[in-house]
Amino acid sequence: MTTSFKNIKLDYLCVTYNNENEIENLVHSTLTSGEMIKKRIVFFDNASSDKTVEKIKYCKKKFSSEVEIELIASKINIGLAAGNNELLKNSRSEYILYINPDITFNKDSVEKIYNKLIQSPEYVVVGPLNQFPNGVPHSSFHRSWTFLHSVIWRFFPKRLVRFVYNKNRVYTEQEVHFVSGACYIVKRQDMCDINGYDPELFLCVEDMADLCERLNKKTGKKILFTPISKINHTVSVSAKQLGTRSFFYNIQGATHYWKKHGRLYGFLFKEITLAYLRIRKINSESFQNVYKLYLNYIKTGEKM
Repeated sequence: MTTSFKNIKLDYLCVTYNNENEIENLVHSTLTSGEMIKKRIVFFDNASSDKTVEKIKYCKKKFSSEVEIELIASKINIGLAAGNNELLKNSRSEYILYINPDITFNKDSVEKIYNKLIQSPEYVVVGPLNQFPNGVPHSSFHRSWTFLHSVIWRFFPKRLVRFVYNKNRVYTEQEVHFVSGACYIVKRQDMCDINGYDPELFLCVEDMADLCERLNKKTGKKILFTPISKINHTVSVSAKQLGTRSFFYNIQGATHYWKKHGRLYGFLFKEITLAYLRIRKINSESFQNVYKLYLNYIKTGEKM
């Protein structure tokens, strides 16, 4: 059974940071996907230093007859998780679609995950297949997330880790620990019931692990990955703008995540991180800065 989308309203929620080159492609793709859905795109900009805000305003004017676009422009970068929470406060539709600015939709991407969620009451979140612009699929979910996952994800060569993950991944429809935060659909009230994201997870993969764990615990429902819906995802466009500071936010977020799971896990991850940074900072000025930021975070809890 499929749903009639004629009277359906759906908020598309997107945090941006230096994405001036992605905004228009994103907006245009929302217009060609889910044509029967009444869309409202809400952007939260994290104090971009490029022309992202101007580009959003341009798109708001250019596409005013086709889609409602709203912009919340922050004067400081509060992070991805906190930005997503601001979007949640400003959302109105019964179901909400969280998206990254570096994605584009296929023609029926949105309808398929929307249908899957509302017709499957046992699921609280549904996420699609992420693929590179050339059509090759890449990390769209994790079946589990252990302490070892966090260590490997941070301290092993990124290309090797992604290669191994993608090489051994089976992209069949399945229940998972969490889906990619690049695109997923969820009921707005379920997000409100857990107060959205943990804002301490500034920019890291654990933001979705933590979110889906809490949604699962609160609702008793599961997380679903489905390849029947596909999106194109460039991967980490905003994170690359931050340079090595992005790595700091990653290790800070992982440290916070594992502290939530117990003092021993938090202590072990902190010590492994410090050992890694002490080695990397020997011949790297950028890692010397990351080391200082991390020491300050341990002492004061400050992320900035």
